[in-house]
Amino acid sequence: MALGVLGGALLLVGLIGLRVIARRSVSLRVLREIAAGCNPRPLFDEAIAARVPELFAFGLAWERRGCVEVTPFGRRVARATRWMRAIAGVRR
Repeated sequence: MALGVLGGALLLVGLIGLRVIARRSVSLRVLREIAAGCNPRPLFDEAIAARVPELFAFGLAWERRGCVEVTPFGRRVARATRWMRAIAGVRR
């Protein structure tokens, strides 16, 4: 019984942590916008300019013909992130 309560408490703490991370992550917002076929909004330009190389480094995106495109792995990460955000109750 005590282990069940502990497990439930740890799950709740994990979901709250996920919610904070998902809401604050600029890289995940950029990935979502690129996966949706949009270029990141101009107001993000300076804030995300340093983050785009992170997408390349983790294999989430690549550059083709002067455009940033999401890799198949990046699409899976974007879908999983969208799913986790929905579970955690994080709105766009």
